Amino acid sequence: MSRPAWVIVADDLTGACDTGASFAARGLVTRVRLASRVDMTSAAVWVFTTESRMLSESQAAAAVCQAARSLEVDQDSRFFKKVDSTMRGHPGSELAVMMETLGIHRALVCPAFPQQGRVVRDGRLFVRGTPLGETEFAEKAGVSDLRSFFRPNSPYQTIRLDAVRGGADTLIRLLNRPGVSIADAETADDLDMLAEVGERAGMQLYCGSAGLGRALSARVAARERRDARRPRRGGAIIIIAGSRSSAAREQSNYLEAKGIGAVWVTNDAIVNDSLRNADVLRIANMTDNREAVLVSVGNLEHIPGREQQTASVLAQIAKGVLERVPAGGLILTGGDTAAAVCRALDCSALDLYGEVQPGLVWGILTDGMCAGLPVVTKAGGFGNPETLMDALIFLQDLQKQLDD
Repeated sequence: MSRPAWVIVADDLTGACDTGASFAARGLVTRVRLASRVDMTSAAVWVFTTESRMLSESQAAAAVCQAARSLEVDQDSRFFKKVDSTMRGHPGSELAVMMETLGIHRALVCPAFPQQGRVVRDGRLFVRGTPLGETEFAEKAGVSDLRSFFRPNSPYQTIRLDAVRGGADTLIRLLNRPGVSIADAETADDLDMLAEVGERAGMQLYCGSAGLGRALSARVAARERRDARRPRRGGAIIIIAGSRSSAAREQSNYLEAKGIGAVWVTNDAIVNDSLRNADVLRIANMTDNREAVLVSVGNLEHIPGREQQTASVLAQIAKGVLERVPAGGLILTGGDTAAAVCRALDCSALDLYGEVQPGLVWGILTDGMCAGLPVVTKAGGFGNPETLMDALIFLQDLQKQLDD
């Protein structure tokens, strides 16, 4: 009975897909496990989402511990602890629990994602040239210095950029030290070096964003995928934009400006069943004469503590629409929203196939009420104004290929 070569544990679904997609693109059968009923021997790469980013620190640690204990692995399996590229959630505590549960004494940490403007310099995280603690993410992440996140992991060390670029022998000596190694990286080449030397140093556990995940997947020999699943055909593309980030709002506005029908969910609809049901009927009716419909929370007033409720409401809306119309695909923005929609559709796993572009992942729902439906996922804070349009065009082109 074969065990997975790689196991990825992420704290939200879009982050899980971000990292898993790079392995899928290399031809490895890659599945995101959404329910415990899935057999872990059926894929070379398994991706778990603990949905722990919005939990308390103790709850997040418990969720990661439970996931780590459930893993069906062998001594050759390697692990990737996916963390948010802007350090939201509890990255240090989750890594510490994973190391303890798996009995692993070394970990290489680097949350850089240069393709999305995230770099690590002198042990500090920068977002498009600005220290993390001075960006819109500071409210949840706090500070820029990565040591403040990983100090619970003892011992630890920082590996500066000159050491990353200074030759393999020096880097191997550093990585052979026990504990957590926090490494600088400003380019994809830096991440490739960390992945290459990490492999030579026998690292079993890595921690970072999708940037490091890409570098690690590039070390895997490409192969032809054996279980290609044919997407199902359908009608309109349903876009559920569940993030209130400025990037997601710009992307929603861009779609509407290009003529995509839009429904902007209100705060009243979050708490009022009648208004929510009216939105479902309106969206379903809009699909009769439109190729795509956008459902966005980009204009919602921020109410602390309502994130999970908002994701749940969007999932109810999505399910209500999909019960009424034959959709041709889903675009899901925001990890909480993507996970809530998959749960509402009773989907136990998501087969990943690759990236439309960096941070924009596509796959197919394996089962549930929408089995075979192609899905694109995207983290809320990623992309430029055209990113959701790019996802829409990809799914429309996919539908055309199925018609040919």
